[in-house]
Parts: sequence; structure tokens; C-alpha cells
Amino acid sequence: MAAIKSNLFVIFTNLNNKGRLLLLLAFILVLLLLLRKARHSDIIKSEPVFRRTLKRIGSSEDEFCLVSYNILADGPVRRQPNGYMPLPMAEKLKEPNPRTSPRHKQLMKELQWLNPDIINMQEVETSYFAVLQEDLGQLGFKGVHKPHYEGLNGLATFYNAQRFKMQKSVIYNFNELLSKIFDLGQFEHENKYNQRVVIFSHLIEVKTGKPIVIANLHSMFGSWRQPDMQALQISLFLQKLHDFIASLRENSPVPWIISGDFNTYPYFPLYDIISTGNVSNGGLERLNPNKYKYPQVVEKSEVKEKQTVILKDGRKYLNHPLKDIKSAYKTALGREPLLTHYQINKDFPTLYGFDVMKGTLDYIWYSSGTLKVNAVLQHVKEDVIIPLVACPNKYFPSDHLSMKACFGFGRSDDR
Repeated sequence: MAAIKSNLFVIFTNLNNKGRLLLLLAFILVLLLLLRKARHSDIIKSEPVFRRTLKRIGSSEDEFCLVSYNILADGPVRRQPNGYMPLPMAEKLKEPNPRTSPRHKQLMKELQWLNPDIINMQEVETSYFAVLQEDLGQLGFKGVHKPHYEGLNGLATFYNAQRFKMQKSVIYNFNELLSKIFDLGQFEHENKYNQRVVIFSHLIEVKTGKPIVIANLHSMFGSWRQPDMQALQISLFLQKLHDFIASLRENSPVPWIISGDFNTYPYFPLYDIISTGNVSNGGLERLNPNKYKYPQVVEKSEVKEKQTVILKDGRKYLNHPLKDIKSAYKTALGREPLLTHYQINKDFPTLYGFDVMKGTLDYIWYSSGTLKVNAVLQHVKEDVIIPLVACPNKYFPSDHLSMKACFGFGRSDDR
């Protein structure tokens, strides 16, 4: 150490005044960068969005992590001036310049902290996808995007190009699938406003050549006025996922993950269809919007026994053949997360009878026969959000909360 100090002193004394000044400026610059890095680290630690930890139940050398996130498009914000409190409208919108918007800055900071290999995003506008494509591209990601229909936001799937390469990406359109089993003329506006797409991305792990299919989904909402249509939509998408995976199979089954905003709570009959592959008699009855009120799923005071077209003629379609489907969070935690969504709207008391819409609407499902869950990101607790009123806010850039699950290749029972 003494020798090093002596050598540095000799170098410094041999420099002319200009050299000494440049060396001093370089030292000051390095010091400022270190202070900035330390300050950034302190800010990250202080923000509630970054206080979550991974619940780890296993590990593997080939581990990869997926983030699922409904990032909240500008369209719903504009259409609901009484919603998405507490931010003022100017801060709720990403437009006209997304890169300077607080929500975009916070989103990018969160995505870097999450450090995923794959990202499934919902509510991504075409114009905003271009921004994400450039910003995430600088972090090594490539992506695909598809709007649900012209003028509406859509889905975006990004993947780390050093870890995975894209073989192909396939889009399925709900109304096209629906038209093969029902006459669309039977439905209001030919079901235009329930139109959704699903993206299936066939990826290959670069290092090992192992394949995996990543499915990205955002179910229809419509204030849950058509739970039967929503159940049919997700059932048809899961059936197509099964067919797509089967078409790729050579010597062994292809692993898959499907994640996104399913707009369904764990107590909905639709959750049972997803988790079991079938609908029970009781579940079928509770899918009747003429008889049951949502989201409470309680009988209406004025019950109409009339069945809908879907419940009368479409029960045979309310199922799927993905027999090894499991929820990543339920596997790791023993239950679904308590919160993936937290929103306040002044119109909620009139529409639904409550002030806050909160609970679990988003899920990460996986093939337990070919993948094992290693870890999930713990959910945000409500007592963290209450002082901030609701989401989005200055820390959480969407009304939905990010989800993250880490997987390894192999069966769930191979631990």
C-alpha cells in the first residue's frame, strides 16, 4: 500500500499544472458517479414498489424468470375521468411524450429492477410499443405486439435476445374462433367490443436449444356483464394453446406458460374452468348473467331464469384439455396473491356497490408436467397502498401490480 501511495505521489508531482487539473477533474467525476449510484440505490430501497422479495421454493441452473404486467393504457384513463385516482390527468397519461411522463419513467425503473428474461404486457398501445421496443431494446430485449382491434390497445411480449430466440409468433382472434361455433349475428354489435387476441410465442433457449411457448392474454371485461362470454373466450384460447403446443411436439411435450390479466377473481366459476379444465353444474348456473350479479356472484333480487345462447348451446365448449395446468403463485404460496389490482373510481359505488376495486385478476399459469416453479415475487400488501390512496400513483405506474415467477425446465415433482 505504501509503495502504491509513493508511486501515485511521484506521478502527481511529475505532472504539469494542466495534467494535475485533468487528474483532479477525473477524480471529482468518479466521486460524483459513485455518489449518484449510492443515492439511486437509496431511492430504490426507499420506494415501496421495490421492497418486495422473492418467495423461493427451489432453484435450477437453467432458471428463467417471467414478468406479467397490465401497464394501463391511456385510452381507459381518458374514457374514465372519475377513475384511476389519485393522480391528476396530466400525470395519468403517458402521451404526448411518453419518455418524459412519470408513469413511463417509473415503469422502466421497475422493469429493470424486476430483471426478467420474458415480459408479458397488456394494455400496450401501438404507439407506445414503439417506445418500449426502443427502450427495452437497449436492455437486450426484442418483442412482438398485436392490438385487439383497430383503435384499441393490445398485447406485447418481450424476451431477452441473449437468452432466447423467437421461432415464430402466432395470433388468434376471439371473434374468428367464435364465428366457427356461433352465428355472430346473435350477439350485440356482432360481439365487436368483446373482441380480444391472444399471442403464442414459440421461443428457443439459446444455450440449450430447449423450446417453450409463452402465451399472453388479456380477457374481456365489460364490467362482468357477460361472464358466460368471458368463460367461452378463455376456454377457446386455452383450447388453441393446447393445439398449438401439440403441433410443435416432436419427441417430448413442449413446456408452456400463459399469463396476463384474466379479469376474473379466484371465487369466479371461470377460475375453476381454468384450473380444472371443466365447468360444474353449479359453475354453469353461476355464469348466467340473467340470474347472478357480478363481481359479487350472488343471485339477483329479480331473477330471470332465461338462459343465454352460450349457456344453452355452448356448454360443450366451456372446457380445455390442458390437464397439467397449475398456477405459479398458488404452487409457491399455497394460494393466489391477495392483490394484483387496486383502483378507486368515483363511479364504483353506483356501478358495483363498493368504493375500491381490489383483489386478484392476474395470473401466471404453467405446464406442471414440463416446468417447475422456483420462485415468485411476493405481492404488494394493502397497507402499503392505502397511504397512497390507490393505483396508479407516484410509485406504482399502473392500476395493476407486476407479477414475477421464476421457472426451471423439468417436472414440478422432480425436486
